[in-house]
Amino acid sequence: MNELTNSEQQLKTALRAYVREHGGNGDLIKTIKGFTIDETLVLTRGNQSKAARTLGINRLTIRMNRGSEG
Repeated sequence: MNELTNSEQQLKTALRAYVREHGGNGDLIKTIKGFTIDETLVLTRGNQSKAARTLGINRLTIRMNRGSEG
């Protein structure tokens, strides 16, 4: 079995905490998608095309799933 990197372990811990805090009633996938897109846009200085390439998704997906916009 592959060992997790430090960042992977932190993500795993954060996901477990999210599920515990929301008692299974949170929308985990929507939350993760929004955070992932928003943070990638920060890293790409708002460049949607570059963010889409970084995430391996279509640019339209970026536009439709911005976390802060819904």
